Amino acid sequence: MRFILRNFTHFTRTKMPFKQPNRLTQEHANSLIDNVDNFLFDCDGVIWNWPKPIEGAVEFINKLKALNKKCFFITNNSTKTREMVLNLLAKIGITNVTLDDIVCTSWILARYLKSIDFKDKVYVIGSSAIATELDNVSIKHTGIGPNHEQIPDPGKFDYASLIKLDPEVKCVVVAFDHYFNYPKMVIGTSYARRKDCLFIATNDDAQFPTGTSHVIIPGTGSFVNAMKTSIGKNPIILGKPHRTMWEVLEKVHKLDSNRSIIIGDRLDTDIALAANCSLGYSLAVLSGVSDEEMIQDYAKSLESDKLNSDEAKCVPDYYAENLGAFEKLIRNHN
Repeated sequence: MRFILRNFTHFTRTKMPFKQPNRLTQEHANSLIDNVDNFLFDCDGVIWNWPKPIEGAVEFINKLKALNKKCFFITNNSTKTREMVLNLLAKIGITNVTLDDIVCTSWILARYLKSIDFKDKVYVIGSSAIATELDNVSIKHTGIGPNHEQIPDPGKFDYASLIKLDPEVKCVVVAFDHYFNYPKMVIGTSYARRKDCLFIATNDDAQFPTGTSHVIIPGTGSFVNAMKTSIGKNPIILGKPHRTMWEVLEKVHKLDSNRSIIIGDRLDTDIALAANCSLGYSLAVLSGVSDEEMIQDYAKSLESDKLNSDEAKCVPDYYAENLGAFEKLIRNHN
């Protein structure tokens, strides 16, 4: 897959006008099947709350494929490579998927840097998946993994005297990192404050879906906001709701945005992407981080005299409990 990524990180083409959300009905489901060719799926909280697939997800996607619909999988989860996502899909029974049907932020990061002819080294706050994708395009990197051997006691370490910065580093990437800590903040901030250093975030999701209500798993956005504060500038953000992932799919597969839908559990990333990319439809599922109350709270912005466009973008056209609810409505569709 070859493409040129443009400088579109902060550019949006908003779908208007906004409409009140509707709980998915038989009539809505039939209409979507008739009018949509391209189904874009988020993964976490939509297809699975790993390691368990969400009710009806596998059956729904396989039904769409039987109806000759195109299915794509776009995830902000930077801890996965495209190959890993492909294997996970196959493991739960979703087959007939190619790498070109998958877009993840670790891969987008590597392709973005390659497209701007980046020749230097990247300091990565992130996972081994990013290392794999950067290695695939021969971009040097450092920083991935735990650093407690180098700095065993962060509270007693003399950062100003002992931190040695690599002059080759010209980019700082912030992604999801189980080993995120104060030393990494010091090193990343010190690099990113340089005028010739890029500051990139794979995504800014606040939380990971867990399938439970009592445990909250902070997402990449928690790390990004901490780094923004210390660095003093905003990063280039590659993941949803920004246009990057859609533009890749649109270009490679020649997709018609008017006949496309995104199905996701996050209102501020998945559903907002539909507005930013002028997709024909959006559907929120309640199997991840969002619930009906959140949808209705955002919908109130549509009734305000002073319309908040950022909030309005988070209102889906439709919502359903999960993909299984959609599958039941189209089970007999031929």
